[in-house]
Amino acid sequence: VEGVPVQSDQAYEPVNLVLGKTATASDVYFDNKDYDGSKAVDGVRSYKDDDDRNPDGTPKTKESRWATGDNTRKAWLEVDLGGPVTFNKAMIDECVSWGPRIDDYRIEFWADGEWKTAFAGKGAGANATASFDAVTADKVRLHILNCLPGVTGGPSVWDFGLYMDGALAELQVDGVPVPGFDPGVFSYTVGRTLGSTPVITAKLAYLANGCE
Repeated sequence: VEGVPVQSDQAYEPVNLVLGKTATASDVYFDNKDYDGSKAVDGVRSYKDDDDRNPDGTPKTKESRWATGDNTRKAWLEVDLGGPVTFNKAMIDECVSWGPRIDDYRIEFWADGEWKTAFAGKGAGANATASFDAVTADKVRLHILNCLPGVTGGPSVWDFGLYMDGALAELQVDGVPVPGFDPGVFSYTVGRTLGSTPVITAKLAYLANGCE
């Protein structure tokens, strides 16, 4: 698309690329499905469990977080992206209700038959973000290498997210959305009247620090 670019005055949050994807974990608190890996990629902090009800018959409200055993010091959360996905930022919302527990960790992606490191960090905490060079993979994992000294409980994570920071959130020509727009596509052909100059509005998405 060629024309006169116009910068948008609005900020857009990119799509969480792991939301609702299949997630597995190396360790789950007492092997309880209420704390399995899927709870870190469902995008909520609590949910109604229709299979577990109160004495009055109403569904119990439960926390939605991945939790590990009390003596766990190393663990990983693996997400199947369902196909090749490009990303350059991760978000870890560690459960710190009893204090932070995660010390060294890595964001890893599967490539060429092995796990490779996209980012190595130290200390997570609530709503921690990690930026790195864009990588493309169909599997990713949060690999917790150890916990902070003196911590007795295992690591727990409310939410884990992957994003493509700076990706297009919306593309318009003369105020009209481009048909078939896809954030992962960067080249379009749009028919215009010969000699006219279209006005192009491209809205980029960025993940703000401390987002939820």
